[in-house]
Amino acid sequence: MSGQEREFPVRDDGTIEGLEVVGVHGTLHTRRTPSVKWAIYRTADGCYAEGMQRRDGGNRVAFMVASSKVDTELLPTENQTPVGPWPANIDGVLLALGSVERNLASELSASDPAVQQVLKWMRHQGQNGIDTPVLQVTTPDERGNFVWYAPSRAVLHVRELLADRARSDLRSHAANNYFGEGFTTTAWWLSRCAVNDEDLILAAAALRVAGQDEYEELLRAGVVKKKGLSDRLAEALRSLRPHGPSVVVAAVAATRRPGGGAARGLIVQYQGT
Repeated sequence: MSGQEREFPVRDDGTIEGLEVVGVHGTLHTRRTPSVKWAIYRTADGCYAEGMQRRDGGNRVAFMVASSKVDTELLPTENQTPVGPWPANIDGVLLALGSVERNLASELSASDPAVQQVLKWMRHQGQNGIDTPVLQVTTPDERGNFVWYAPSRAVLHVRELLADRARSDLRSHAANNYFGEGFTTTAWWLSRCAVNDEDLILAAAALRVAGQDEYEELLRAGVVKKKGLSDRLAEALRSLRPHGPSVVVAAVAATRRPGGGAARGLIVQYQGT
């Protein structure tokens, strides 16, 4: 984007003065939820902005702002999806959810007020009940996909709830010696819900036992805030390659250890079998 850097003050509630979220990069896909989306920002004077950088201890943020103004509303294309507009928040995260997550909402519970609200909204199939606060969510599309804009802690909580369900379903499938389409679908879903390296390793192990070659690609793509594979993912990749499916089944069916179940514990199972 050609333009110049501009700074914006951050209010006490985290909202960024003079900036709003008007879209997300990319489109919504039923088989790609949940997924965190990159925001498209617009200034109060109608210019697009990108590349948020925190300044002054989080009291100000800097963006690269386009030099030209845009008079028309953001239109849906294969590269962008309109949302909001919503006031931009320094701690806001955009999470795409779909019909799978909405159908599970009645089975999930949470203590976080923001998570309680979105779960209730999903239970009503996207319709606001009279006692349901208005959320920053888009109207579900024809496939049931929508975008939720919420504090990072609430988004992480939802992903943790979904990942826990995916882990449970994988263990149940493995315990029943079922490694068909449902097993593979759940493994891919866990890879999207993943909140840590262990989730990605478990998803990759499941794909490996189901005969899906993409397990290696999944691990290599699981890089968060690093330029290369984390030590855990690199070790998992080395450990999965030489072993047969029976070894991976043991890992998929295993219950996570108290305190988080370190990935290294799963790998020891591979190597010791």
